Amino acid sequence: MSETPQSLFEAFAAGFLRPLLGGQRVQLTRLLGPGLVPHFSVAQTADSSVDAAIYERLHQRASRHAPVRALGYPEPETRAFAMALHDLIALTDPMLDRVFARGARPKIVAFVEALLAATGAPRTRGEVLARHVLCDRALALRRRDVVVTNWAYTYRFFGRPVPRNVVAMPRLRRVKQKAEERELLAIFSQLDTEEMPLHTLLRGLLARSPFTRIARFSLDATPLFDVSTLAMLEDASLRQGLITELRQAHESKLMARLGGELWKLQLRRDVPPRLLRVAVVFVLELGLRLMLRRDPPDFVGAPSSFELGLALSLPAAALQARKLWPELALDDAERVTTGAQIWAAWAGDVPLREAKNMIAEATSEADLERAS
Repeated sequence: MSETPQSLFEAFAAGFLRPLLGGQRVQLTRLLGPGLVPHFSVAQTADSSVDAAIYERLHQRASRHAPVRALGYPEPETRAFAMALHDLIALTDPMLDRVFARGARPKIVAFVEALLAATGAPRTRGEVLARHVLCDRALALRRRDVVVTNWAYTYRFFGRPVPRNVVAMPRLRRVKQKAEERELLAIFSQLDTEEMPLHTLLRGLLARSPFTRIARFSLDATPLFDVSTLAMLEDASLRQGLITELRQAHESKLMARLGGELWKLQLRRDVPPRLLRVAVVFVLELGLRLMLRRDPPDFVGAPSSFELGLALSLPAAALQARKLWPELALDDAERVTTGAQIWAAWAGDVPLREAKNMIAEATSEADLERAS
């Protein structure tokens, strides 16, 4: 009997979404084409506890990044985003490397592209965080590959459980097992080809999840600051949540990347001062958070670059101009004032001058509003 859209949704919700959010082993279902989006967008499981568990885990994980009163679950476009995640992971299935199965790859690629096309930019804080949670959990997946040998045969089970009969009577049949866990991102890198453009599809996925795109900045070389990410960064709670998420990043690489992104943004003549201000405030607040750590980063040994110098000069430039400088407790203000001077001295005169120009440009719209 052929599977119905509802039976596929049941398998998708119970086998993929719920364990993905719960940190358990996920089970892929049949490929989810774009034709299923209308049904999946509004579907509910027959077992209401599955939907309840998905919502509870999604809300719990989202709330770790920023306050969320309620999630608009199900959000149709976020469901399409989750379907695209599922099919992208399905592309790594070794069973597709069989002679008569390779023809399915272009079809799956087209499915992922169509599902991403059905997923617009997130419009609410809840959507931003729901997509980040789904994407972040998926990118953290690992596949367990097991090779089983006995006196006569060799069996390979990639991402699949080993049947009991294969390992029965281990001494008599001289059964040996060798298991290896592989990260999903490493599998993407290995399989990325023109026929299976996994990195291109991953960039498309990140473009629909702006929080993840900046949090995982090393995965995407395209400009980080665009309409989608800057709209997200206008939300102060999301900004602070993202800064917290970046706490494990390599500080000099992070600040150099963000300094370069700021410079690209300023060089564009079509960016309104309001959006430039959002980007500057984000990098400035990130720098201040780094300074206020118990052990603030020391950039003395970091590779010198204009981009890094620009990012590190923002606190000193904001302090001198008294624009965009936040209200701080007395002790914190003293610490960041000293830190800003140290960073600016390390960066040099040229990045500091450009940081001042950038802040002046970013706040020019606000000055005009006050003057009027």
